[in-house]
Amino acid sequence: TLYPDLAIHTFNGAWLQDPIRIANQILKNAVGHPDISSPLSAPKYDKRDSTFSQFTPMASASWFVPSEWLDDNALNSLLVYGTWSNGFKSGFLEPSGQDGLVVVDPEKLENREIGVKIDAFERSVRLNIALYSMIFEDMQLITVKTDSANTLVVTSQNAGESVIEGGELELMWIPTAQMMVTLSYSNNNYKFKEFVDQDLTALATQGRSVEIDRSDEQFPVSPEQTASLGMQYTFVTPVGLITPRIDFSYKSEIYLGFDNGSWDVRHTNPEGVYSDAYTLVDARVTWNNNEDDLSISAYVKNATDERYDIGAVATGDSIGTFAQALGNPRFYGVELRKTF
Repeated sequence: TLYPDLAIHTFNGAWLQDPIRIANQILKNAVGHPDISSPLSAPKYDKRDSTFSQFTPMASASWFVPSEWLDDNALNSLLVYGTWSNGFKSGFLEPSGQDGLVVVDPEKLENREIGVKIDAFERSVRLNIALYSMIFEDMQLITVKTDSANTLVVTSQNAGESVIEGGELELMWIPTAQMMVTLSYSNNNYKFKEFVDQDLTALATQGRSVEIDRSDEQFPVSPEQTASLGMQYTFVTPVGLITPRIDFSYKSEIYLGFDNGSWDVRHTNPEGVYSDAYTLVDARVTWNNNEDDLSISAYVKNATDERYDIGAVATGDSIGTFAQALGNPRFYGVELRKTF
């Protein structure tokens, strides 16, 4: 209330002008009190170089079951495989408040996978099943930390070690020449093996930097179960092919906490740190002419107008907020494709 004219200022300058310097000057000119000065200092520029490299070996073996073993059953082909591989996600530099650019270490992955691929019933059914175990070192996570001036910053850091164990299934079924059904399902068990972070509560209340073990927490922004089902049928008509299709997709509950305080309140305030499971329904009908060079499609996305989160940040220790970004509401349209 002392300086009401400082509430909002619109930046109308050219793109080459620095809005920080302009805001700085506005505050200096407007504040005449001798004990109040501009909190905005001159802009700082931080430039650093880092190089990241990693050796990522891989080994894989597969075996086709001999066709003569399959003559007396419904299987047309059967492939069994096993894979051991290593992956590497590059490190990077990220702004971290007063400290400027900080290094986020590379993320390393060791993956073990076994699976089968099956064709059956005159190749009208294709089934793929995979089981895997992925061990991450220095997994890159978005968390809330403080810089050297004890200012809260949302930044990235590395968890020591984590594991994902799970499996997935993919099925394609063609019961007739005109009909196709697809199904997929995955189930993943996420677990931190080592995750040491800073206790923001101790820092705020006692001014002490205390390390806490967060390895018992759930993975953020990672559904344990996902599934999809699609069905389509093609009608052959004198004027071309007409193909209606409907798709269902499901994601289970997702934990959205980014700091330790969010995990502490998951039982007393679950709606503040979890995104509900949801199912989306999409539908489409497509017409293709007999020459197959023209198609018109009408579609609707999220036909049931489901409200769901595509991104959120729950910060219980730091600023106590739950910011959400909702997915698209129901929308529909028409697509036209012509090939020449």
